[in-house]
Amino acid sequence: MRVGEVNQQNYKSYLSLLGIKDSGMLDALWKKDETQGGKAGFDPKTGVLPGYEGMYVEAGDTSWHKIVPVSDEVRNKIIAEVRENYLGQRNGQLGGTDAECQEYTDNHMALVRAKPPSERLSYSWTLSQIRAQERTRLTNYIRRYNAGWEPGQPFDKSILTNSDFGVSDFGARAFDISI
Repeated sequence: MRVGEVNQQNYKSYLSLLGIKDSGMLDALWKKDETQGGKAGFDPKTGVLPGYEGMYVEAGDTSWHKIVPVSDEVRNKIIAEVRENYLGQRNGQLGGTDAECQEYTDNHMALVRAKPPSERLSYSWTLSQIRAQERTRLTNYIRRYNAGWEPGQPFDKSILTNSDFGVSDFGARAFDISI
């Protein structure tokens, strides 16, 4: 085994050093890749998986932290996901079950992978900013009616539903990208 060599055993050893006992996801990835005729699926120079091209970031590089154009359809989809999180059982709290987190990641990456590799980091950043701004807006709106509320705590959902999620009452528009 060579230091820096990308192979399944190296990653399993690394995972065990971190205290991770279940390498099931890594095994599934390796098996999936072997059925597609590849060795490990990683680019040996960057360690990037197929579909994640353009997502490699050097330490300290923030040049991709910029807002880029997003279609109204995608913007509205992101905002709807955030609103659903507030109206659902999670009450605006991030996280969830492994399956919920994986679904969130899969949805996010499907949108990002639709872009050329050179645009993916900034596009991903923009999607994250849309989510963050809508979360902040909704949290602040709920706190106007329930001052001590924190995400994850139950609240009267009609605060959002009766005011079109604070847009009609507040006169505010959900995340507006200005480039």
